[in-house]
Amino acid sequence: MVAQAVRPPGDTLKLDKGAAQELAAGVSALNAGDLEAAQQRLEMALGFDPAAHQIHFQLGVVHGKRGRVFEAIASFERALSLAPRLFAAVRSLAMLYQKAGFANKAKEMWERSLILAPDEPTRESIREHLRRLG
Repeated sequence: MVAQAVRPPGDTLKLDKGAAQELAAGVSALNAGDLEAAQQRLEMALGFDPAAHQIHFQLGVVHGKRGRVFEAIASFERALSLAPRLFAAVRSLAMLYQKAGFANKAKEMWERSLILAPDEPTRESIREHLRRLG
């Protein structure tokens, strides 16, 4: 567990067994719509592996679905600090910053998501969104 707590950001070592089990249970609860259980399981997963970007990302999804914009932002920012090229977290942050009224941060994240986009249709969609933002 100590090795995982101090591993470098973006390291792709396997998750701790307990973290993997709690992450799976949290995602399952999320998919079932049980946001309270999802949050509890994901927080337990972080106890096993606080440096796992996947857990922080999923916790951001849960907070977003619960309408907790600032908690979601914090979770996605943490996921990005651990995995800086995680497109889904960058795009989620762009949407949340925009929703929260942080125009400059939103634009910055949309531009970053453009660079990380996985394919041309996604890049074109982001370019169009950036044009609308002005």
